[in-house]
Amino acid sequence: MHRFLVALLFVPSLAFAQMGSDVVDRTPKVTIEGTAGRVNGDIVDGTIVARVANGWHINSHTPTESYAIPTVLTIDGAEPVKVVYPNHELMGFAFTDGKKIAVYTGTLKIPFTAKVKSSAKSMHATLRYQACSDRICLPPNKAETEIGLSLSGAGLTGAP
Repeated sequence: MHRFLVALLFVPSLAFAQMGSDVVDRTPKVTIEGTAGRVNGDIVDGTIVARVANGWHINSHTPTESYAIPTVLTIDGAEPVKVVYPNHELMGFAFTDGKKIAVYTGTLKIPFTAKVKSSAKSMHATLRYQACSDRICLPPNKAETEIGLSLSGAGLTGAP
């Protein structure tokens, strides 16, 4: 009888340990920072540098599959005139049964030109993305940074 009670106490701990191994890591998989400087009056040139965590990828801005959520840069406090997304790479994963899809990995640079109010001192950049490993995709997320603007044309850095 004593062994039976000990066994009953042990079984729930195994169940909780199993549940713990299925918990999804919710830490951000992408961080961004940006630089920008005035080119002429209300026109600003800048670059967003995004870093995708090791073992993860994000969908391209121009995904090859209809179900893929594209990566998109928005800039609050400015009108984007031009955003140049990097070339993606084609990679196959377990969840695509090896079919290659368009993704970004590692560090990517996203240059942009924007129109701001002449009195603007900063812009808020948001990169919307969906991160996936080789087995799963997480819910869509975003990385944000504030980018300071110089008056002289020299860029200031923004960090998350």
